Amino acid sequence: MLIIEVFALKSLEGQELGVFLYLLKFLFIALFSLANLNEEKYGPDTPPPETGWKSALKFFSKDTNRTTASRPDNGGSDATYDQYLSLDSTVFLNSETSTTEDPKGQWAINLGYAWDQASWVSQAIYLQYSDFDQSRRYSLLTGFIFPGIELEFPLYLKANAGLGYFIGDFNNSTLTIDYAAAVGLRLFSTNQFLFQLEFGSQNYQRLLQKSYANSWVLSSGLAFIF
Repeated sequence: MLIIEVFALKSLEGQELGVFLYLLKFLFIALFSLANLNEEKYGPDTPPPETGWKSALKFFSKDTNRTTASRPDNGGSDATYDQYLSLDSTVFLNSETSTTEDPKGQWAINLGYAWDQASWVSQAIYLQYSDFDQSRRYSLLTGFIFPGIELEFPLYLKANAGLGYFIGDFNNSTLTIDYAAAVGLRLFSTNQFLFQLEFGSQNYQRLLQKSYANSWVLSSGLAFIF
């Protein structure tokens, strides 16, 4: 205290020196009073709380763990799966072809595998066998399903595209570009199965000829989710 007053004497003069010394003494008296209050408030049975960066680190670590535990990775659902295998059958309701010689679809079988790319979208790959007038077609398609599997939302949209290969009596064998879109309803069960019902369009464009076909289709089937 004496050292501080001597230093102040050299720095200030007159009335300003008196005001400075008065404020300095008041500050020290306040600090000593607060220290005594803390000693009375926190005794051996109730130690003072931890302070400093270690205490802050503990607090934020606890908050992060609590947030992670209350928000599961699957978007709030109890589901623990993010992929499925599906087997669907398709019926062609109506087909519009560019020429009268182009075959019209009758029915199809689809084997699919889908997995979640994120909680809001799934990617899928399909192998399809389609029966047409006097011909057959094998197709390999890939696409997206929105929303993803884990969200368990009953309504979804699906879009696919890929390549097809016609075999049979119609102009021998022909490559096609296949593309499809559908809106669907899926019902999840408690034993890791779901039922799907879809309505949409399924189309193809021949690579070697300027012909195409657009069809409305209805599909239904089961999927095993895991």
